[in-house]
Amino acid sequence: MSLRDRVQLENPDFLSRKLQILIEYYNGSSPNGQFYARDPEEFIGLGFHFIYD
Repeated sequence: MSLRDRVQLENPDFLSRKLQILIEYYNGSSPNGQFYARDPEEFIGLGFHFIYD
């Protein structure tokens, strides 16, 4: 199972900059290839992205 979601904050008065906050959850077999497929993995990720238009 894999889930992803994001929130985007915008400020049009300040050079059209945007901030995206992303969160990801994964639970299942390893996505790293066939040699790791039998090892189950579970992780949560958090990311921040700044966008300058």
